[in-house]
Amino acid sequence: MSVEVLLVEDNRSDTLLIKNAAQEFSPDVRITVVKDAETAVALLFDPGFNPRLVITGMDMPNRVGDELLKRAEAKGVPVVVFGSALNPGEVADVLKAGVREYIPKPIGRDEFRDAVVGIFSRWVQRSS
Repeated sequence: MSVEVLLVEDNRSDTLLIKNAAQEFSPDVRITVVKDAETAVALLFDPGFNPRLVITGMDMPNRVGDELLKRAEAKGVPVVVFGSALNPGEVADVLKAGVREYIPKPIGRDEFRDAVVGIFSRWVQRSS
């Protein structure tokens, strides 16, 4: 049984690295990639689309980001921000807004992979 994850990411290299790390975690992880939060919100309105996790960066307008969090919460789906380094105040703000975890994107390839596998380990149950 596959595990659906929604990835909001506009960087092709990061998308590829995240997909590879997901497959390393479990071949049953299926990632749906959208390039912007507006598309993610629309997808979350689809009653047939039920991801177990949303992974997004921080580059989205507040109103759209708020709507993404509301839609994900309404479906019971945790949202993890995997993005550029934020200052402690910004991290506190996104967590207060409803983000379940903030992980800064590492620069090194191995560290990046380890961070993504860690996200999946914490938020996505492996299929048996």
